[in-house]
Amino acid sequence: MSMKERLKIHRQIEAENQENIEAAAAWDRCTVSEVRAMIEEKDRAMEWDEHFGFLIQLLNRKLHYAELGI
Repeated sequence: MSMKERLKIHRQIEAENQENIEAAAAWDRCTVSEVRAMIEEKDRAMEWDEHFGFLIQLLNRKLHYAELGI
């Protein structure tokens, strides 16, 4: 693999990493009540998919941090 190809791959990885960081920050800005509302909406629709599981984990983490005062 040439240096040019390696640099191209490196830039792609950095771009994907930045997107992931921005997405994580967006989820972190959601309030507990917003996350609960999303969970309730998915539960009413019986959409118990990966996103539902993610929301449950996010809510649990937010509640845990709230207990710790973080």
